[in-house]
Amino acid sequence: MQFAVSGTPVELPTPYEVALLRTAQSALANTVQHSGAGRAEITLSFMETSVSLDVVDDGRGFHTNTDTAGAAEPASTTGGGFGLPAMRARAASLGGTLTVESGPGQGTAVAVTLPLPAATGHGPQDAENAEDRPGAEDPAGAGDPEGRAA
Repeated sequence: MQFAVSGTPVELPTPYEVALLRTAQSALANTVQHSGAGRAEITLSFMETSVSLDVVDDGRGFHTNTDTAGAAEPASTTGGGFGLPAMRARAASLGGTLTVESGPGQGTAVAVTLPLPAATGHGPQDAENAEDRPGAEDPAGAGDPEGRAA
């Protein structure tokens, strides 16, 4: 197994770290349990606006079903779908995507890409709680010359 990091690492919000860790764990568990692979490579890539994790193996691969918006799934449901729906849901919950490329005798590549939170440091998980932060409704206190809440 090989691991590589590309780009300049940045601190990620905890939900991003958890999503990347769980995706890596699930993809590697699939590699061990189902692929017969002799080699697996994991790459964590930090780009300007996103972070991605790629897990690629040289295993037996599988036929994919890309009938739903290009989202590859195992053609059969044997083994509970290899955990791909759970990985995809985790990525989607953070505004990201999960792609799977595979074919019989071609190995498998699983890639999750998550958009980086805005430069303000407030990621998607903060959006629903924005009104709970002090000054969120009137960040500059413009509604009151003393800066008091309205």
